[in-house]
Amino acid sequence: MRRNKPTQKRSKDRLRTVLSAAKAELSERGYSDLSMSRVCARAKVKPASVYRYWPDKTSILEELMDEFEHGISNQIQLRIAEEPNLEHFIGYFLSDLQFYCSQESWILQAQIGMRAELSMHDYHEQAITRLSEIVRTGLSNYCYFDSKESGLRLSRSVVLVIETFLMALGRNIMVGKSSKGLRADFEEVIMSQIEHLRIST
Repeated sequence: MRRNKPTQKRSKDRLRTVLSAAKAELSERGYSDLSMSRVCARAKVKPASVYRYWPDKTSILEELMDEFEHGISNQIQLRIAEEPNLEHFIGYFLSDLQFYCSQESWILQAQIGMRAELSMHDYHEQAITRLSEIVRTGLSNYCYFDSKESGLRLSRSVVLVIETFLMALGRNIMVGKSSKGLRADFEEVIMSQIEHLRIST
């Protein structure tokens, strides 16, 4: 269980340094070889000051995935404000994710870790539920849902497609394979799920 974060700037900066070190370790070694001792050494902080907030690597992983989820939410809100067209909204959102993942290689490893850790099953399910609500809110600007529940069911399927897209993208990045055409394929899958709900403009 993660404790409340500190309020002092120096302590906040220290924790940000730890998270940056965790991202670097994930990128270089992968989740299976992630260790708290190496994260602390890389961040140049005493383990005791880290364990107060993150008792194990799973809790750090949750923190990083929370950050990623927050970023997705913000990006959806930006795209809603900028893109009045449904296809553009989906296309640019996936483009944003593709660019972000190509710049931040720790994301794939964090996703692998989230699926590998049995203790994170509940967290993963809760994250899907939260993201489904975010996606439903975004899509409601372009699509008509009979009810909130039907919107959430469809949005959950979209979130699962997006997760698959991210995993496929990450795999290509890891092996140095081009992702050309990958985004278009997933755009087509998502559009096939929601096309019949489009609001006429």
